[in-house]
Amino acid sequence: MVKYILFIVLSISLIISVTINAQQMSQQKIANEKIDTIDTIDTRVEAIIKQMTLKEKIKMLVGGGPSEFEGIPRLGIPNMICSDGPRGPHGPVGYPAGISMGASFNPELVKEEATAMGKECRAKGIGMLLGPAVNINRDPLGARFFEYYTEDPYLDAQLTASFVQGIQSQHVSACVKHFVCNNRDWNRNDYMSIVDKRTLHEIYFPAFKAGVEEGHTLGIMTAANGVNDEFCSDSHYLLTNILKDRWGFKGFVITDWLGTRSTKKAAMAGLDISMPYSENSLFGKPLLEAVQAGEVPISVINDKVRRILRVMAWAGNLEKGGIKATGWFDTTSHEEIALKAAEEGLVLLKNNNKVLPLDRKKIKEILVLGPNANKRFCVIGLGGSSWVDSPDEVTVLKGIKDLAGPNVKVKYFSTDELGGFQQIDRKYLKTDDGKNGFTAKYYNGQITDKPIITRFEKNVDFNWEMRSPDIEKINSDNFSAQFTTQIIPPITGTYVLRVKADDNASIFVDRQGGAPIAVTVSDKNNGVGEATATVQMVKGEPFFIRIDYHENTGDASCFLDWQMPKDKDIVEKETKSLDKEVMNADAVVFVGGIDHSLDSEGRDRLNIDFPKSQQDIINHISKINPKTIVVLINGSPLKLGGWLNNVPSVLEAWYGGSRAGTAVAKALFGDIDPSGRLPFTWPKRLKDSPSHAVGSENKDFVYYKEGILEGYRYYLTKNVKPEFPFGYGLSYTNFKYTKLNIVKNKDRIIANVELKNTGKRYGAEVVQLYIHAEKSSVERPLRELKGFQKVFLKPGETKVISLTLSPIDFAFYDVTKKAWHVEEGKYDIQIGSSCADIKLSQPVNMNEKIIKD
Repeated sequence: MVKYILFIVLSISLIISVTINAQQMSQQKIANEKIDTIDTIDTRVEAIIKQMTLKEKIKMLVGGGPSEFEGIPRLGIPNMICSDGPRGPHGPVGYPAGISMGASFNPELVKEEATAMGKECRAKGIGMLLGPAVNINRDPLGARFFEYYTEDPYLDAQLTASFVQGIQSQHVSACVKHFVCNNRDWNRNDYMSIVDKRTLHEIYFPAFKAGVEEGHTLGIMTAANGVNDEFCSDSHYLLTNILKDRWGFKGFVITDWLGTRSTKKAAMAGLDISMPYSENSLFGKPLLEAVQAGEVPISVINDKVRRILRVMAWAGNLEKGGIKATGWFDTTSHEEIALKAAEEGLVLLKNNNKVLPLDRKKIKEILVLGPNANKRFCVIGLGGSSWVDSPDEVTVLKGIKDLAGPNVKVKYFSTDELGGFQQIDRKYLKTDDGKNGFTAKYYNGQITDKPIITRFEKNVDFNWEMRSPDIEKINSDNFSAQFTTQIIPPITGTYVLRVKADDNASIFVDRQGGAPIAVTVSDKNNGVGEATATVQMVKGEPFFIRIDYHENTGDASCFLDWQMPKDKDIVEKETKSLDKEVMNADAVVFVGGIDHSLDSEGRDRLNIDFPKSQQDIINHISKINPKTIVVLINGSPLKLGGWLNNVPSVLEAWYGGSRAGTAVAKALFGDIDPSGRLPFTWPKRLKDSPSHAVGSENKDFVYYKEGILEGYRYYLTKNVKPEFPFGYGLSYTNFKYTKLNIVKNKDRIIANVELKNTGKRYGAEVVQLYIHAEKSSVERPLRELKGFQKVFLKPGETKVISLTLSPIDFAFYDVTKKAWHVEEGKYDIQIGSSCADIKLSQPVNMNEKIIKD
């Protein structure tokens, strides 16, 4: 009997073993077979789903780690890695910020950038890049204005589709974000955007729709906020009715990094993964129990798992061992792409008397100054999730020095030399327990939850030579410190915080962490790194500040000081020291603007004021030297009226990436033609912006009362004059538009126009096509962008530019018909160099047509 029982047990074991081996062989075949298209993998995915337990399925619906999607270990499927962000997987190549990509008006170039990013992701074993970020630039104060492309839905859609196509050409999934109406960061996890459906379809949906229908994105990230009283990750209308059913999205939907807000509602709405991993996730045990109780059908869970596995298979994560990190890509060629992208994003805002370009043969000395002249922007953490770390970033100063040539002397006057920095008076500091100073925490190694020492410090002004803050308890090498306090500003205005450190220090202004506003980079010569941050403070309102410091080896030091808002008289007195240098220079290049202390995820700006101290310096030096050129580095509009009329030339450089300095220098010396155009309307005053002139908001609600009249649509229709219009940008040459010819070909309308370079220099023009409805039963903007093409021409060269339109380009979204409606009547096809500079126009008659979305 015992032998018989043993035989039965052995037989069962053998059967089980054979079955398991067969399953493993089947799974290995599924995993190892190369996948080329989404449509060819569904049968393999179904085979995996049949092998999964309910718990394994539920586990896949919560992130597998901080930046991973959960695999199925039992079946040999590892976690799949994802990475921020819209500028690539954090370096070492630094591509321009989204606003610069938007200014390029060049979808093919954006596709080339994204393709390079895809190769870099592959080299790092990354299966999904969390980008592009495509929300409309509605509010000039928006924290992520610099990260998004444009205020215009058509331009947004073209760039989004191109980015997705580029990244996914390398079998790395894109993740288009943040769906939808994520146009501010204040209270972003809780506020509601109140938007009518026509506005959603015409303004805020198009980029996401293009990402799905034209780019075939496999990832969508929901916005943290809500829309029309429902969180985006809970919205069946957004995630299922629109995204999955109407647009045919085949990939998976993830939350932004705060997790799902609900269990059953989000599951039934169409959310697929709650990110990041959390032991208490509402898509964990609560979702398992909801399925077991019959509240959420297993078919809904299977659909989510199917979508995840489909993307994993396409990306190669089902291959044995998962996605392989090759560890190699051609850095040099990618830097060339980054340089080209930075060049094409440059916008020449002003150039009176043709001060630019500078002629190397005629000038002998250039003076460079300004807070952004020698500042790095591609540093870990700066800007938030789209940060890039490029150790060999070229600053504007270095770019000018590298390209000036042997006969041009480049002098640099550091803004620090003007003085004005001083230690913060303790009376303006207050810790949480009411003391005038800082709460200091010291750690051995890195910063953790439990400090070795916590004590009060009067200020951050330390120099530990070959020792530590406490020789008995804290190591002299490899220790960290964290200093926190609140600044109580004595006056309202723009302040500059400065930290100096050996080795590394970062400044934060968010109690929850967020992105740093300044990060020191150690100087190779003396070991001490320095970083500044421009911040806006209001008199009497506590301003939280935290400094994280780490010492590796050797001497340790950390200092904090500030520059308070100054009166014009004080600035002029301080700048007297450079008057002689300014007077003797053949040209002065002032590099200013703001930085990622104001342009950063998590922190909306308080205003669009240009830093007062910079304004006063510009006005002072421009009186002395009429060839004062201002280079702006910023990612959102600033009020320029206080100095713009006093300088002849202004070049907008944005956050141009690791080769930005080279691009700027090439433009200054005329090696390239600045070919960028403004992707948003630059307001004279904040109150002129439609989000502030018409829209309104409070902590919990943002009311999109301007509706479809967003950006230039509002300025043109309501006759509000901006500082610079949408699509605007100057060139070093001139162009002539002639012979507009409209050809109808069935459902297509082709606009042909001749463009000639009538100047003496090689240059680029962005030909823009707008449509104007002469009559309409509903409100329509004065004109809407529906086509564009960037054209490079030699002197005297002529090209015929053809732009194709379809009926939907003439339509508005009809909420009653739930479709696009082309009304019968006359429309003007307008060709121009900006939305405010129409060169040619010709009418065309259209028949009524209803187009299903």
